[in-house]
Amino acid sequence: MKKFNVSKLSYINPKIRLRKTEKKGKGLFAVKNIKKGEILTISAGIGVPQKMIKKLPKGLRSYCFYIENGWFYCPFGNSRLSADWFLNHSCRPNAGGVRNAFTIKALKNIKADEEITYDYSEDYKFWRYQPLRRFKCRCGAENCRKIIRY
Repeated sequence: MKKFNVSKLSYINPKIRLRKTEKKGKGLFAVKNIKKGEILTISAGIGVPQKMIKKLPKGLRSYCFYIENGWFYCPFGNSRLSADWFLNHSCRPNAGGVRNAFTIKALKNIKADEEITYDYSEDYKFWRYQPLRRFKCRCGAENCRKIIRY
């Protein structure tokens, strides 16, 4: 297993590694047991007004989170994302907390080799805006909502 490059401005818990997934491309996985409440990532980014989103490289646009008043929180404007931006969605996540300065914490104990997932719809609940995107969910959770809006 390769260790990934971490942006010097972002924090990634040393118990986490970026790996390929079966259905979703890349994702974050625990390599050691993680306790509930442990900080998993703190993502460094930049505030971007909505009118500037289309000027970002296409590959970065889908990683932007709406904050409020027409502003988004996006990865820095290069094509190389740090691993903390690769949290995949699940309708039954084991991580959350983007509202807290983009600090993601474990919502429960996470076992080694378990994928770390986040509910993308939480952004909608936190930031109270009309969702800009929607997609079919592939999480496979028992409580899957089938369509994700964020």
